[in-house]
Amino acid sequence: MSKTLFYLFTFLPLSLFISCTHDSYEAGDGSYSYLRADFAELKTTSAKLVPEATTDDNERLAFNNPLTVSWAEKGDTTYRALLYYNKVETGSPEPISAFAVPVLRPNTLKDGETLHTDPLTLESTWTSANGKYLNLSLLLKTGVEEGLDARQTIGIVINDVTEQGDGTHHYDLVFYHYQNGVPEYYTSRVYSSIPTSFFKSGDTATLTIRTYQGTVVKDFRF
Repeated sequence: MSKTLFYLFTFLPLSLFISCTHDSYEAGDGSYSYLRADFAELKTTSAKLVPEATTDDNERLAFNNPLTVSWAEKGDTTYRALLYYNKVETGSPEPISAFAVPVLRPNTLKDGETLHTDPLTLESTWTSANGKYLNLSLLLKTGVEEGLDARQTIGIVINDVTEQGDGTHHYDLVFYHYQNGVPEYYTSRVYSSIPTSFFKSGDTATLTIRTYQGTVVKDFRF
């Protein structure tokens, strides 16, 4: 493993965030004609209180009635989320709910730490419209067993970094997934985001992910 530390990041334990399978509704005459779901950055003014958000299309949403988000525990903080809201033709958008999206900053393993690559399903990868995040849609197996209080862990491990001839760097990344004994009874969709600000312009990366269908390698340029 590379010993170069770029940013320290403690892998995120998941109480799995289950999201709906749609990203938006078509406009129409029904009661949910303007219901949308967008990836966004939420800005808190105080703990759990979100008066505004900025979508991945760089659209700022100011709410007349701030959204209360139980997991946004710090004030004056920006959180990444999948935001559900009513986008009305006139007036302020109406927030409905928000699900946390884990932000995974690449990191190296500590000495003696085990690299867990338990399988999962990779649905898709894409870069946000504003270029700030590389996003992953994952399907994880999960469940509840009496007497077991365990949570899965995900993260991005830097396996190696190579300097290229033009001064840019190539990152060999591995997706870290620790099932941790959680039963695999059913499937939950989990979104996660890698901040592109970690990389410099011109850097490249390969991300290796172990899936139930075999090893998948994705290539990226920043």
